Amino acid sequence: MGTGIENPGRFGKFIFAKHKDGGLYVNLFVPSELKADKGVTLKQETNFPFEPRTELTWELDKPVSLALRIRHPWWVPDGEMTIRVNGEVTAEGSSSSSYAEVKRVWRSGEISELDQISF
Repeated sequence: MGTGIENPGRFGKFIFAKHKDGGLYVNLFVPSELKADKGVTLKQETNFPFEPRTELTWELDKPVSLALRIRHPWWVPDGEMTIRVNGEVTAEGSSSSSYAEVKRVWRSGEISELDQISF
């Protein structure tokens, strides 16, 4: 049994996750950067919880096809979370306590924006 003081050091481990199918999960809304295999870098910029959004910027050696799965927090009502890629709405209608999925060929410089994630 620990005191809990060790837990903040583990938080970074769960910001991103990789699925066996190659898809990426975004679990936490924290300014961070993921350097994955195959020349994939995903940078997250956010001021959460002070602003209800986060921005994900792709840096890729070459275009890559994969699913991006973003956590839909339990406190955001069903259908109110919006994901945009390069300003265009790409995912709507996800339900709370699940993941919204955007599956596509990603290119370097593309930006994914997530709105309405605040309490």
